[in-house]
Amino acid sequence: MSNDYEREGDRDEHGRARKSWRASEREAAKRNRPSLTVKTMEAARPEAKEYTLYHKDGRGLGLRVRHTGEKTFYFYYSTTRGKRVKKKIGSANAMTLENAKSAAQELWNLVSEGEDPRELAKDGKNLTFGVVFKEYYLSHAKGFAPKWRRQVERLYERFFEEELAETPIGILRRVDLMRCLEHAPTSNMKSQAHRAISSVLSWCVDMGYIERNPIKQMQLGHRLKSRDRVLSDKEIASIWHATSVLRTPFPEFVQMLILTGQRRSEVSEMKWAEINFEESLWRLPKGRTKNGYAQEVPLTPTMISVLDSLPKQQDYVFASPTVEGRPIGGFSKPVRKLRDAQGIEHWVLHDLRRSLASGMARLGVQPHVIEAVIGHRTGAVSGLAAIYNRHTYEDEKREALMLWDQHIQEILQKYPEIIPPKDDAVVL
Repeated sequence: MSNDYEREGDRDEHGRARKSWRASEREAAKRNRPSLTVKTMEAARPEAKEYTLYHKDGRGLGLRVRHTGEKTFYFYYSTTRGKRVKKKIGSANAMTLENAKSAAQELWNLVSEGEDPRELAKDGKNLTFGVVFKEYYLSHAKGFAPKWRRQVERLYERFFEEELAETPIGILRRVDLMRCLEHAPTSNMKSQAHRAISSVLSWCVDMGYIERNPIKQMQLGHRLKSRDRVLSDKEIASIWHATSVLRTPFPEFVQMLILTGQRRSEVSEMKWAEINFEESLWRLPKGRTKNGYAQEVPLTPTMISVLDSLPKQQDYVFASPTVEGRPIGGFSKPVRKLRDAQGIEHWVLHDLRRSLASGMARLGVQPHVIEAVIGHRTGAVSGLAAIYNRHTYEDEKREALMLWDQHIQEILQKYPEIIPPKDDAVVL
């Protein structure tokens, strides 16, 4: 039976046969399953029954596709007794194929040395939290959006590293983690730190380092506050007009937030290299988006007009007026200036994104198109539809943004500059 799992001519330095999931690979081949590649991974569609795509190198890496559309990397291998088993590596939404291959190679090396990866939980008492976090950050977290990956690292270093880095992961207690969380100055930061460290511990469970996540079901007694401020048409027009009190490029920056509905950091760090005026398209690479997916934003006439009004001497579209080679920052002062000029209820820049989504809905744009416009990956589209959503709706996005552009022009005429600038002061 072991021959089913032995790759001919593939032995380690001790002469022991390396194990692989050959039987399942043959079964998959009979069903005409393609090899696992980036292209086949993205193109894989859910079916009535779960199925697996295996990587052609025969080292046990497979992508399991569930009927719900969920895709998960697994390492398939056989034990020394010939029993066929699998070990979860991670979600395809959280890691790339290259990262999964690296993880599978590490597990393959363990199997080739006669080890069973499932038994790693027994070694948890010998692994410190600091060592485990480093492994998590360098391997699994590589697939995260850069912004969230950096935040996880900062939260660990600020609240957990000093007290728990030398603590064996296998004896880590909930009370230890609770004590660290109490150092957070605000309830929101406490929730963020809890979420970050819980993801680390859940990964430890998947890797077999611990049996359970000690804080997975822990109640903090509060939740992150969910903002629901949606600006009215009159308020949006007032904000647009009030940008005249700011110094370039802040007026153009706020106007692009209103017109595109993209996240603050995505707009503020926009580069001229991302703009294609011939195609009227703004392409955000996946390293610049929160969800880790590349995003294409069709440019409307008003957006192009705003961009054309800016100088093009630097890489960044919204270049800092005080620090060369950097994008703008320090948004609190300009926003406060806008609030003072308007005299309307408190608002923040993220409300502009929410207001675009709400406004498009009122204009009749379908929810899945709105999510595609703002680069949101969950909500109206899930399962099978979420898979197809990766490469569609480009025409619908352009139509929606053109409709929103027209609406903005209408409300700017309907609500002319109600509150003139208080003075000629400018904001850096």
